[in-house]
Amino acid sequence: MNTATVRRFFRGAPVTAALCLLIVGVWIASALQNTSLDTRNAPITRDGFLFAPLVAEEPLRLLSNMFIHLDVGHLAVNTFMIALIGRELERSLGSVLFLAVYLISGLGASYAVVEMAPLTPTAGASGALYGLMAVLVGSAIRSGGDIVAPLSLVGVNLAYTFLSTGVSLWGHLGGLLTGAVLAGVLLPRSRKVRGVGTAAVGAVVVGLLARFVESGIYPQ
Repeated sequence: MNTATVRRFFRGAPVTAALCLLIVGVWIASALQNTSLDTRNAPITRDGFLFAPLVAEEPLRLLSNMFIHLDVGHLAVNTFMIALIGRELERSLGSVLFLAVYLISGLGASYAVVEMAPLTPTAGASGALYGLMAVLVGSAIRSGGDIVAPLSLVGVNLAYTFLSTGVSLWGHLGGLLTGAVLAGVLLPRSRKVRGVGTAAVGAVVVGLLARFVESGIYPQ
């Protein structure tokens, strides 16, 4: 795929392109650090994955974990799906609102993990991706388009989540639930209403995370 093809693919979706570039860049840096395509033990991975007992002193892990991937397959699937779904949503929502949806979904996934599976080290963009899939369903409803395809996408990925080992169940479910709430507030036609609704959901998610961080209660 040449540069012109990539530019055409991401036309009208600069945030999606930047997110994909950042995710790939972080993985390349971790692979170089670890001199291996398996980056589980790379310093970047260890410093950025989500693990509740470390969040008290390193709250940025709540955000950084969604940009870290453990191997080529993990990276390829998430980046490919973000590229496909992200460009459609960004063109529909606008870049600023799309970025907010992505980050809020990822943070919602982080909250689900630290509350429900705090001793399970977690990394990857799939929590944010599940949020995007839920919003894609809402976008189809809003536009009066075909909802079978996005619903099928959600169904297949949920089946994968429950049937596979080594995936973050609560990260996926947390991202999906957050995305479903965002999909609801994004249904109105008014850009202002959608913006205020998204900000409100973001404030709730950040508030829940702040309460968790400030509580000082972490599993040992």
